[in-house]
Amino acid sequence: MEKQNAANVTYNKKATSTAEDEFIYGGYHFTPYGLFSEKENSDFKYLTRKLCTDTEIGFFTADNIAGRTRKYRYNYKAFYAAAGNSTFDIFKCSENGKLYVPGAFELFCYMEDN
Repeated sequence: MEKQNAANVTYNKKATSTAEDEFIYGGYHFTPYGLFSEKENSDFKYLTRKLCTDTEIGFFTADNIAGRTRKYRYNYKAFYAAAGNSTFDIFKCSENGKLYVPGAFELFCYMEDN
C-alpha cells in the first residue's frame, strides 16, 4: 500500500479513498478519511468534544475499565502500521460507516458535525 500524502487533503475534508487505501485492523475494514481542522489541532477541548468511546466496536488497550468490555486489544502503533503509516487523523470504518480517531488507549469514535 502506498503511503497517502496528507498535504493533498485540506483540513477536515474527506480523503479521496480507493480500494487500495483500505486496510484491515481487528477484523474491520478502514480507509483514511481526513485530517483534523486547524481548530481541532490547536484546541484540545474542542477536539475532545467530538470524540467518544464506542463500546460496540470495543477497541481498547485494557479490559473492564469503567464498565467497558474490550472486544479487541487495540494498539495505536499497530493501527497506524496496518494503515501503511498513513498521515491521516480520521478513518472511516466500512462495516458501520462510523468515523474513528486513533488514541493512545482506544480507537475513539469521531463526530464530524459537532
